[in-house]
Amino acid sequence: MLAFLLAAWGCSVFDQSLYLREVPDAGLDTAPPPPSVLADTCDQTVPTVESSRTAFTVDTSSLAGNVNEVGACTNSSPRGNDGFVAINAKGGERWHVHVQPMSPPELNPAIYVLGSCDARSCQPGMGSDACGPGASEHLSFIVKSTGRYFIGVDSREPGGGVSSVLVIHPICGNGGSPEHAETCDDGNTVSGDGCDFQCRKELATGESETEPNDDPESANMLILPPAAKTLARGRLGNNCDYDMYAVKVPKDGTITAKVLTPAGAPCPATAGSIRLSLMGQDGLVELKGGTNAVGEGCPSVTASLSTEGIYYLRTWAANTTNFDYLLDVEVTP
Repeated sequence: MLAFLLAAWGCSVFDQSLYLREVPDAGLDTAPPPPSVLADTCDQTVPTVESSRTAFTVDTSSLAGNVNEVGACTNSSPRGNDGFVAINAKGGERWHVHVQPMSPPELNPAIYVLGSCDARSCQPGMGSDACGPGASEHLSFIVKSTGRYFIGVDSREPGGGVSSVLVIHPICGNGGSPEHAETCDDGNTVSGDGCDFQCRKELATGESETEPNDDPESANMLILPPAAKTLARGRLGNNCDYDMYAVKVPKDGTITAKVLTPAGAPCPATAGSIRLSLMGQDGLVELKGGTNAVGEGCPSVTASLSTEGIYYLRTWAANTTNFDYLLDVEVTP
């Protein structure tokens, strides 16, 4: 099975090319090869793909819709035409999958990864179907044990269509430009130097987030000073833009987090539907949802945690775009 780790700044320093809707184009060929053949069902001879920075195209329009029991991992029940490719992965490896719709324009893709051909084995964190028609879906995961895994390319509605697919196995610590699912790569796997052992950006107080950081695989690590309080600057770009931050909490510690305006003031009631969640150590389970103070438009969350470990804060905007914010986080023993 897979062990998935699901799950900002001043405007002047924000790199627009890192918004989620644009990330799938990074490093891809501009002219993908002709449509590749997918296996119609998982129990057929499924073609194997290797890690590559070159995308391949797939066409599911001639395939059947065989899989519809993956709601536990995609938060929906995709009813579209589906097909499969496979990867051979070693335990502990990180993988990343992008599905970028091409035709028809309203194609609403979904992706999931199965450790067997039983769709009911799809668990939370093993799929993605969040971004809507015409938008790309992407999924990061870590393989717990060596084996063969099946990647399902599906869609929310029947009919299928043509998509560009990227399957990549990023290797942390190999230097160079960060690969998909990495927010940094300084050529080593040592934490504490601005880039942690898993190639996640480490943020000192007041620094701006590094995108894309929408899941625990690429969450920005908050480095708390001796005062145990830190601030991070971020921007929510659209309703598919999740910003995730990781923070270490001691045994029986209390974490308090709140979303503020870039100036550090409470948000006005007109700020929109801004959400904040405290996620567990797997990055998948919400431990507590943020609440809004009376007359304010941004949430806060406070929780006491009996178990020491890394926890995650996730913020997103349900129907607000280009929202700049300051995330105020404090941890007390």
